[in-house]
Amino acid sequence: MAEASENGCGGSAKPWWHTMIERHWVAAAGQGLVEYALILLFVAIALVAALTLLGGTLANFYQTAAAAFSGS
Repeated sequence: MAEASENGCGGSAKPWWHTMIERHWVAAAGQGLVEYALILLFVAIALVAALTLLGGTLANFYQTAAAAFSGS
């Protein structure tokens, strides 16, 4: 006959506290992933905004630099 588990249900069922701890760790890992995704989203939005505002200035700078290297 198979031995009973700690929770008294028999079989290979986990104790209730083990299940609660596993759920906490899974939720915490998912929360960290969401936080990193939000940070990446905000950085991307800031980058697009900065390039939109400075686009003309940067284009002139790179054209001047390219002309200086090509000798024209």
